[in-house]
Amino acid sequence: MKQKIGRFEFDMSDTVSILNYNRTFKDWFDILSSLLIVLLSSLVIVFLFLERIEKFNWVYICIVALLCFIIFLKGSYAIGRLLEPSKELIKIEKDKNLIKIQLTRFKKVTFKISELKLINYHLNTDTVVHSDSDSATLLKNRFWIEIELMTKNRESIKVLNINPSHFFQKNDLETRQELLNRSKILIKQLSIELGIESRFQQSKEP
Repeated sequence: MKQKIGRFEFDMSDTVSILNYNRTFKDWFDILSSLLIVLLSSLVIVFLFLERIEKFNWVYICIVALLCFIIFLKGSYAIGRLLEPSKELIKIEKDKNLIKIQLTRFKKVTFKISELKLINYHLNTDTVVHSDSDSATLLKNRFWIEIELMTKNRESIKVLNINPSHFFQKNDLETRQELLNRSKILIKQLSIELGIESRFQQSKEP
């Protein structure tokens, strides 16, 4: 049996349950826009070296340094997003009493289901600075749900993050509510599959 929860999908049977994720248009837009910024910044650097090499001064050095910093940030972000796993994020093998969590494409951890005590989830918030079309500096809040598994020996295992699925920015209240509503459905099913309770922790205001 399959249960679709937003872009997440539970594939369930009597012995094995698997959680997968299908990337949204917003996910691909974020990745491709970051790669485009990396490409454009690289082309500007090449142009500066080819056209201005004889009269290179501190202004050009500062511009190149800034562009290199942007390339590093955006490139790291895009590569990180591309390397995020989407298949078998969580694999629950009930007959073997095991849960396998795909932290990255190259790292997987395994625990016994009987060692787990609680699903802990909370709303995270941070603030970023961006400029609008009038070059005014604005503060923008970002929200995401972080899900963790707590073991009986108090070890915390980060399972996954749930980000807003809408492409256009909503107000803070709508974004929080959309995240919480979608997360509760996913966490409820995960709680049923693992046979443990879940707990929501209040977030800190930005």
